[in-house]
Amino acid sequence: MTHDTEEFPAGAAGHRDLLRWARASGAVRRAGVEGTGSFGAALSRYLPAQGVDVSRYLLAQWTSSM
Repeated sequence: MTHDTEEFPAGAAGHRDLLRWARASGAVRRAGVEGTGSFGAALSRYLPAQGVDVSRYLLAQWTSSM
């Protein structure tokens, strides 16, 4: 379920802001991250370090399941 949307810059400050924004709605236990580019890869490393379980998705996985 999507509650809201927001944009964050790539990088450490954006990762912190993203998690702070998400946690404002409650506990964040799991997150799905699309892409393997620099932002997706870095975010996929940052979130587990903050106690968030991450599932990674490639664009092909999204389109084949729709």
